[in-house]
Amino acid sequence: MGTLLILALVLRLLPLPDPLAIRLDSRFLPPLSGAHVLGTDDLGRDLLGRLLLGLSVTLMVSIGSAVLAFAFGLVG
Repeated sequence: MGTLLILALVLRLLPLPDPLAIRLDSRFLPPLSGAHVLGTDDLGRDLLGRLLLGLSVTLMVSIGSAVLAFAFGLVG
């Protein structure tokens, strides 16, 4: 859990390609091909960047819901 939290926090500092940019010229690249460590999807988006972006969103939602549940638990 700690490693995932650190990865989510330093995501903005890593020199990764934009996970939302569509590059049709680099569709379905295999892993370890150039700048794409995990390859690309059918729209040419970097899979590692998309994975880390999803990780940060998931952690924000889960930590936010735990804090909210804790706050409601204190009141009730």
